[in-house]
Amino acid sequence: MNQSILTLATAPVEIIHDVTDGGFIADQLENIPDHLQAAVKKGYNDRYTAPGLHSEAVRNANTYLRETADNILSTTSPLGITADDDDDTIMLKAQKLAAKFANMINGGGGLSAALGHADDIGISPPQVPHKAIRLDDGEVVTDRETIRHIGQAKRLTSPRWLYGLMRREKERLAELQGIRLHMIGKGRSAYITRRGLAVQAAKSVIAREYMASREAVSTTDGRVMSMGDVMDAGVSNPANLRNEMMMRISDGERYIQQHHPDHVCLFFTFTSPSAFHAMRMTGGYRSTDKHGVTRTIGATATPNPKYEQQIPVHKGRGKNIVTTLRDNTPRLSHHWLTDKFADFRTWAKDNDIGMYYVRTTEPNHDATAHWHGLLWVASSVLKEVKSALRDAFLAEFGDEDGAWKHRVQIKMIDTTKGSAAGYITKYISKNIDGFAIGKDFESGLDAATGAEAVSAWRKTWGIRAFQFSGNFAPVTHWRELRRITPQQVAERPLLAAMRNAADLSDWYGFMVHSKRSPTVLHTGVIDLKDGSGITAPLDWLELCAGKDNMPDMERQEAARERAKLAKPNAYGEVVPRAIGIKADAETPLYTRDTVWEIQAKRNSGSWLDKLREMGEHGTSWHISNAIDSASDAFSSSSIPSSSPLGLVENNCGTPLTPDEKEEVYQQMRREYRRSRLNPHNKIYKTLREKYPLWDSYENAAIDMVNHRAMSPDEWAAHQERVAVIVEDLL
Repeated sequence: MNQSILTLATAPVEIIHDVTDGGFIADQLENIPDHLQAAVKKGYNDRYTAPGLHSEAVRNANTYLRETADNILSTTSPLGITADDDDDTIMLKAQKLAAKFANMINGGGGLSAALGHADDIGISPPQVPHKAIRLDDGEVVTDRETIRHIGQAKRLTSPRWLYGLMRREKERLAELQGIRLHMIGKGRSAYITRRGLAVQAAKSVIAREYMASREAVSTTDGRVMSMGDVMDAGVSNPANLRNEMMMRISDGERYIQQHHPDHVCLFFTFTSPSAFHAMRMTGGYRSTDKHGVTRTIGATATPNPKYEQQIPVHKGRGKNIVTTLRDNTPRLSHHWLTDKFADFRTWAKDNDIGMYYVRTTEPNHDATAHWHGLLWVASSVLKEVKSALRDAFLAEFGDEDGAWKHRVQIKMIDTTKGSAAGYITKYISKNIDGFAIGKDFESGLDAATGAEAVSAWRKTWGIRAFQFSGNFAPVTHWRELRRITPQQVAERPLLAAMRNAADLSDWYGFMVHSKRSPTVLHTGVIDLKDGSGITAPLDWLELCAGKDNMPDMERQEAARERAKLAKPNAYGEVVPRAIGIKADAETPLYTRDTVWEIQAKRNSGSWLDKLREMGEHGTSWHISNAIDSASDAFSSSSIPSSSPLGLVENNCGTPLTPDEKEEVYQQMRREYRRSRLNPHNKIYKTLREKYPLWDSYENAAIDMVNHRAMSPDEWAAHQERVAVIVEDLL
């Protein structure tokens, strides 16, 4: 038996193989992305060294490698990106695609041709903000159709918009490859790959550091607030979000019990068909908890032979139905469940059946989406509702084994065992921070770690965790009311009652008052260029005319003139936001009397600020000649303390040489790593302990500086772009 070891310079794992297979293995490894190389090589070695006949082990190992490479080659993005593309490569591809769309739009095909090509490569029609207006050459455009067409064209031809889309696609492509290679599952990496988990963890750290380095300054009275404190005070704080969610559910349940005594509550679990699942659980035993939810205990995750890489998706109805094949992703499984629940809601509306519901979406151990939720309906239609739910969710793939038993679980809540809120508490907590759960049985992880993985899964795939029915009262209005002081509503009794309920965290009272006197959220803009919007906000209703209770043409024209002073976004649109609220026939209360500007804290010294400063001075800064070694790079004797990153100004303005650029890059990296490896830095210490592969992924979220040979102008533009890219991660 002849054996050799094939060593690749960039690979942390060496493949053990027969000498005659070296060429075959090298060819197959060329098709494996860098982030999967180590796992694939380990899989090959495990099969190669398996006990038994050596010839059979070699055959199994080579078959595994060939099938893995074929699987990777079939898992591609229609956008032409790969999971190994760095940010510069993605930006370049985005620029090329934007130019292609521009040629289509301007070359005679128009927007329809560009949208058709976008659909062919998996890009959904760009969403233009609702109620936005346009400012084109100083003129105000309010026609909705015109705004939508121009906004879509602007986005399709924007490299920055396409870059963001491609970057998300890159992360999802890497996850899809992990799913198809069975790297995600209980006992492997539950919910998301280790790479994906580390990327999202890095983004969270960057977001926290960025917000901590920023402050909000009022242009009205000069007040200053730390953005870190603002972030902790809102629902960005997991504890606040969890408390608000549980309050809405428990008080909502109390409202339904008192105002709809004939309603009963159902606890449901909806699971995607077997074709969506890359893994299945074998062995173990089934256990049913006190709420009637069944789970498998002690089972092992194994590849599912019924898994399909593409799923048929149907659009339209009857003779107009169109079926297309789409890649099987967790996002698609969530959309499949959403479509089936929409069919059920349509049935309920057609039969005049009222209901309240709340649902939460979370992953199975193999990353496929499933739902848990509560549904309140009248007891007189209970049988019909259960039947309609089963019909909706079993209309497709309904003949598979176990579909009737496992895919649609509906349990009547037994009030002697707990409230409806108690049934769903752990699923709410699992999707936020894992508070008071103990153990995550789905993944086998502890609750906190499992919740972090669930959160990373949700962010990667862009899946909404929670959804309430509209008759639960609007939470946006609730949050707006909590901003108001008693003095502001002294002459508005209806709004005062709702404001008091919101201030006392009484969602039940808020629902009662909302049903009696519905609130209307006023939208508009206050940050006008001349500052007049602070005392007289531009209400969006002022731009409407020709309808009942709308302003006359003279008032509308005055509003259009004021709208010209607004600050448009990158696509020329002025997007409305909440500026006030009113209840029933009372006069509107404008709650936004301050314009806030976000700026860097003085002497914050964040690495992002230093990176941006390098971008601004890319052709006139260089490393001090006094630095002779790496150990001198941070010594006070060679670098002025006031100089960012140890840089001193080059008054001659000489272009940086490739060696100087390399030195800039290395010094930035040293400073970043030194702060990260500081044993007293709790954030990074926690990351290192929780994610042993953190070092391998630090550049997944932070593309520091690509130190290729560039001209001085390219170098400056590149560093500014990197700062923008990192800022976009937030």
